[in-house]
Amino acid sequence: MVKRVFISRPLSEESAFRSLLAPYAVELIDQSLVVFHPLPIFQLPECEWIFFYSKNGVQYFFDQWTQPLAESICLGAIGKATAQALIQRGQKVDFVGSGHPEETALDFGQLAAGQRVLFPRASHSRRSVQQTLRGKIHILDLPVYRNQMRNDFDLPTCNILVFTSPLNAKAYFRKYNWEPSQTCVAIGATTAAALTQLTGQTPIVADRPTEAALAEKVIELIKAANLPT
Repeated sequence: MVKRVFISRPLSEESAFRSLLAPYAVELIDQSLVVFHPLPIFQLPECEWIFFYSKNGVQYFFDQWTQPLAESICLGAIGKATAQALIQRGQKVDFVGSGHPEETALDFGQLAAGQRVLFPRASHSRRSVQQTLRGKIHILDLPVYRNQMRNDFDLPTCNILVFTSPLNAKAYFRKYNWEPSQTCVAIGATTAAALTQLTGQTPIVADRPTEAALAEKVIELIKAANLPT
């Protein structure tokens, strides 16, 4: 029987993950195991595009760079959630990817081929889109925040562990061992690869890198355990 579900991000009351799991008799534990620190931005290089990997990248870029961007600069987002974060900042979005890094890189590369693209990112970013497009675009790198694993957390044993980034997975398994009674769910392929390396097990991967898709996988697990609603 599934009793507790952990997800490695704080959830708002309007969260799709929280809403979809509400009918099920499980305890939901939501917290990030990573802490963020801004990195200063001194100037922006000339570019045709700025491509954002995450909502955090949007936040830490625009919290620091308050000058208006040149109208000629186009903005790209890896997926819908990142695009929405840009829109909430009053920005236009010229490209929205699928959320899957490799697929998004191929689509974006056709649009931005040969152009200068600035990538605001985390200091520990895997730079998946940049790596895929190396040689096809002019890459301008800009770390705008540092993400660091936390040590100051204590979590009860959870049946289902949902990880939203490789660094969150590393933080968890640096402190706790994987138990045979636990099932891991990953938001995407890079997080899944990290979990396999950390636990020796193959995690379940969400069909899309969204909270709703993660919740769908958790609900499948709950139903398989015959947990009443």
